[in-house]
Amino acid sequence: MRDPTAEINLQWKGTDACYDFYCPCNPHEPQHRDGIFQQWFTCGERPAADGSDLDESLVYCGKTWWLPNKIIAVEVPSKGIWPKADPDA
Repeated sequence: MRDPTAEINLQWKGTDACYDFYCPCNPHEPQHRDGIFQQWFTCGERPAADGSDLDESLVYCGKTWWLPNKIIAVEVPSKGIWPKADPDA
């Protein structure tokens, strides 16, 4: 089970970022954003520049989240040993 905080899975496409935003209101239904510059994320809001589809059957909370520009790096003890991407997997 996911922690009740918002979570982002970030993926780089060149210098553009795309991500899946997991909001506590729908923790198993990520909201995808692709290749747009964004410092804030509002749950359930569909940016005009982004072609993302929202699941219309879900209710979104409408909360706004700040997306800080700091990413935490995790040291790998040795090559070939990687931490799990999702501890619940």
